[in-house]
Amino acid sequence: MMIGGIVKSKLVDHKRKYTPSDIQSVKIYLGVDINYSLAWRAKEKALISLRGTTSASYNKLLAYLYMMDITYPGSHIRLKKTDKNEFLYLFVALNSFIQGFDHCKPVIVVDGSHLRGPYNGTFVAASTMDGAGHIFPLAYGIIDSENDTTWTWFFVQLREAYGEKINTCVISDRNEIIIKAVTKVYNNVPHYACM
Repeated sequence: MMIGGIVKSKLVDHKRKYTPSDIQSVKIYLGVDINYSLAWRAKEKALISLRGTTSASYNKLLAYLYMMDITYPGSHIRLKKTDKNEFLYLFVALNSFIQGFDHCKPVIVVDGSHLRGPYNGTFVAASTMDGAGHIFPLAYGIIDSENDTTWTWFFVQLREAYGEKINTCVISDRNEIIIKAVTKVYNNVPHYACM
């Protein structure tokens, strides 16, 4: 706790990289040797002291989504929980995204990126290209893993938020699960693989 208190001020800036090896240099001030595992634990204690625990952050998720819904009326924000009232999926399509899609090409690009840390899952996103040729976000969310159920749920939410535009197509990597989910949720929307 004492070492964590000493290094806490250096961890305030989240962009600064401060490793346990850097913390070991605190031994100059204390006059004791600090091994790597003690430095690691001190850093973790300091981060919890500054930012709180990850489980406490998840407990604030409902309030955050409520405030997003109030701040961006007309948005399509959905949270799905398990039977035990635990977080399962999240989908966010803000109203500005929904309105902006009317002025974009009807091409939806989707992909997922695996998360690391105490709470695993996959961050998923859908985007398109605006008239100026820039990437325009459509929706984002978190799913527990890439499988038929999760991607189908994501595309159902995407269809509810945006409807079905004429000449729309979906582009993704060659993930068979995404291809299957697109054909299950959309009637006449073709899927293309990015290259």
